[in-house]
Amino acid sequence: MFALARMNRLGRAAILPLMVLAILAVSRLNFDRSPAVPPAAGTLVVASLRGESLAFHDFAGAAGERQLSLAGPPHELAVADGRIYATLGRGNQLVEIEPRAPGVMRTLSLDGTPHGLAVAGDNLLVTLDDAAALVTVSREGFDERGRTPTGDTPHTVAALGAEVYVTDSRDNILRLVAETPLLGGTGRTPESVTIAGGFAVTADSEGGTVSVFRRGSLELAGRISIGGSPVRVVTLDDTRVAVALNSASQVAVIDLAAMRVVRRTDVLARPDGICLSPDGAYAAVISNATDSAQVFRTSDWKLAMTVPTADGPGACAWL
Repeated sequence: MFALARMNRLGRAAILPLMVLAILAVSRLNFDRSPAVPPAAGTLVVASLRGESLAFHDFAGAAGERQLSLAGPPHELAVADGRIYATLGRGNQLVEIEPRAPGVMRTLSLDGTPHGLAVAGDNLLVTLDDAAALVTVSREGFDERGRTPTGDTPHTVAALGAEVYVTDSRDNILRLVAETPLLGGTGRTPESVTIAGGFAVTADSEGGTVSVFRRGSLELAGRISIGGSPVRVVTLDDTRVAVALNSASQVAVIDLAAMRVVRRTDVLARPDGICLSPDGAYAAVISNATDSAQVFRTSDWKLAMTVPTADGPGACAWL
């Protein structure tokens, strides 16, 4: 009987630590399920293709949702010195926008279906899908300073310092623009390009791949089969990129050092644009199918909030 009582005491003593561990596990689980705190500052700008406008969502809530009508569908956005720049594809224009009003400040006609857009110091770089050219535009004078021939359908452009990369999308080529350009073979139909650390990275929509090249040489460092129609790739830091998988309704995070996907996050249907908050703490993912933007905390990709946007959203920028 004494032995039985002793065994009961030992059993209780053994169970107590397990109960404590179980309580901690449940607490952590409950914590993990708690939503991320929404951003309290900044402005999300979303390009509406079908609505031919920009939507402005102020997270501080002071001004609420604002709209700016444009002369054509805005494809890509760039931000420099507090101004927003947008390419208007069928409108054959590049426009400069003051976001506080908001209002169009200057307009430059560019025949050839302007699409890709990047800031390069005092200049803007614009790709012309139908003219097979990269146009250099002065931000000060807002005038054309030169053109560089490209391959077929130069869809997007990324720039860092003197390095400029263009996706010749119908040629399945990444081009390093130079007096003697370097060319690297991508997967099928590279839709976008970004620069991350020592790499230039393309999202290859029809190929379902992400191609990773070494900067400067365009040596192929790796090609990652990811599926889901990758349409937009953005830099998170020097070693990671995020990719919008349009047909899979996911965002994937890729570790470039390991050359593998380290996270997949389910998002609303037809994700397109991805843009980071200025401090990098949040990422907005634009759903073309639901006319909305989801805001995720980038530390763990927890959903912080969902906001409605204008009709047929695509690219975005965060001020």
